Amino acid sequence: MLKFKNLSVAKKILTFSTTSTVLIGIILISFSYFLQSKILLETLRNQTSQITQNWANQLNPDDVEKAKEAKDYDDPSQKKLTEFFDLLSKYNPNVAQGYIYGTELQDGNKTSVIAFPSHVIKAFKEAGLKVGDMYEQPTEIVNSIQSMLKNKEITFTNVYKDDYGTWISILYPITDKNGNISSYFAADVDANMIVNGRKEIIIYGGIAIVVFLVLVLTIQSIFIKKTLFPLKELVKGIDKLSNGNFDVKLQTGTDELGIVNTKFNAMTTQIKEIILKIKETSYNIDEFSKELLVVAEKNSEHSTKITKDIQQIDSGIKTQEHSMVESAHAMTEIAEGVHIIANNAYNVSSSVINMENKSLSGNNSMKNVVEQMSLISNAMENTASAIKTLNEHSKEISIIMEVITQISNQTDLLALNAAIEAARAGEYGSGFAVVADEIRKLADQSKHSAEKIVKLVQVIQTEIINAVDSMNKGNKEVEFGIKIAEQTDNLFSEIQNTTKEVASQTQNVSDSSQQISTTTEEMTATIGDLTSGARVISSTFDNITNRVESQQHSISYIVDASKQLNLVSEELQELISQFQI
Repeated sequence: MLKFKNLSVAKKILTFSTTSTVLIGIILISFSYFLQSKILLETLRNQTSQITQNWANQLNPDDVEKAKEAKDYDDPSQKKLTEFFDLLSKYNPNVAQGYIYGTELQDGNKTSVIAFPSHVIKAFKEAGLKVGDMYEQPTEIVNSIQSMLKNKEITFTNVYKDDYGTWISILYPITDKNGNISSYFAADVDANMIVNGRKEIIIYGGIAIVVFLVLVLTIQSIFIKKTLFPLKELVKGIDKLSNGNFDVKLQTGTDELGIVNTKFNAMTTQIKEIILKIKETSYNIDEFSKELLVVAEKNSEHSTKITKDIQQIDSGIKTQEHSMVESAHAMTEIAEGVHIIANNAYNVSSSVINMENKSLSGNNSMKNVVEQMSLISNAMENTASAIKTLNEHSKEISIIMEVITQISNQTDLLALNAAIEAARAGEYGSGFAVVADEIRKLADQSKHSAEKIVKLVQVIQTEIINAVDSMNKGNKEVEFGIKIAEQTDNLFSEIQNTTKEVASQTQNVSDSSQQISTTTEEMTATIGDLTSGARVISSTFDNITNRVESQQHSISYIVDASKQLNLVSEELQELISQFQI
């Protein structure tokens, strides 16, 4: 691909034309090859069908069956068919041989040997093949047999080759008495005409392409040379321009390339005029840049002196401003410190007042706590007395339940005796027995209930004992709490007296710090006004200094630009001197 890019335009056109001609020739030869092959194949098949159709009609299926049953090629039925096939080849030279095979396709490609012409029988005898033996068929014959069995009609093979030549075969199905295709009659026709026709197409087509290609390339090369002559002239003119020679005049014409050369001549004329104007302008610029450089250097010296004077004045003002700022800063810190002291004193005074109020509230609360603890102690004593009374009553309940248990036992015994007496009385005592049984049941229920109540009372007595112990301990703790509350009440009274004294002293400190803070704020405001005035003056001088420095930079830039312009004008003069006009 890279080599193709480096070729000249003429060679690229010739290469493209050659490639296109060869591709078109190959396509035409390929199309002719397949079309001619198809025509030759159809022609050969039609000829083969016309030749063999009459011979196929002369075959008697009974003769074929007899020949199939014969075991020797010398059998009369075999000799009759052999003579028939010999005459077929004799009167039709294109038919190599006719023959009859079975359609078994044993192992996929083997059929039985039935009847053949003399020269084939001779070869079969030498190979030891007898009538009825299996013979391996070529692939094309096998495919045609399968197609014939499927469609039950005359079938042609494709062109195929073997050791004896190139052939096309036609197969005629032969049916038995049951209408089944048991064998077929085939004729092999020489198909070399198709192969030779294909070779001739390739050879003659190739020769035609080569001749046509030589003529086309010869004509096209002559045409390209004449057509591209103006282009070569244009390339030479561009080469001269690249070397600085504008004294160029190309031959023109009426075609596209001639018009291009005309435009090129016009372009070179315009460039000449532009270069002459540039040369004149560059000379004027050179003179002007020298004058500008002298003026700019003088202005630069003056601006440097002015800048130094202004910087000295600005330095003194900034020193004064800095002193004023430090004084203002110190007074501000003093004012802030005094203000903080005043605020802290005020906060302390407020905190002390709050502490006094809270200590008073705490003293009252502790008195209430002492009174409440006394009430709790009395309530605990009353509760303990009630629990003791409840314990005594539970003991009485236990005694009563023991009596109830004894009564239920006696009732149970009485019910048992009544049941015994009722049993002795017989039928007259049956009603009394029922009543005795019910009494016994009620006695049992009373006994069980009494036992449950006794157990429950025992549990209650145990809990009552525990409650009494807890109440005694709680009563002791309450007495201890009353003593601590009384001590705390005394401490709150002392705290209240102390906070009153602290509150009075902190109030005096707060009033004094407020007066100092007011005085320092007035001094700070005065120093701030002085600082603001100094800052304004300093800012003004800063602006003046910046503007002078900016002007100095501008002048320096003008000086540099003047020098650069002078160098550029000199370089432009050198460049213009290289052109040949």
